[in-house]
Amino acid sequence: RFDRREKRLLGNRAATTENCDAGADGGNFSIQVLRVALARAGFKVVPAMHPDGQEMLQRDPARAVGAYLVQQRGHWLALRATDICWWDLDSLLPEPKPLEETVLTQRVWELLCDEG
Repeated sequence: RFDRREKRLLGNRAATTENCDAGADGGNFSIQVLRVALARAGFKVVPAMHPDGQEMLQRDPARAVGAYLVQQRGHWLALRATDICWWDLDSLLPEPKPLEETVLTQRVWELLCDEG
């Protein structure tokens, strides 16, 4: 059912071989689905390797954006800023983990350098 909705929403841009059903174990959504969902909420997805993404990351990563959405080895995770601090929202952690800005910067660069 979700795949049909995704195809209707994305038209020919839906790549079914790379997309996973929302009900699939792990909830591995395609980037196209996440991009549309975030755009509807007023957010823009900028790939880290895109020139705009590179420009933002050259600035202070803790102040360049309000969140990082990372796909790594078939797993999505988020790093999110709040009024208080940054949070590592990786579902593989036992609970959300607060991050100081220096730790966030290190985590962002580690994720960028990881080839997986």
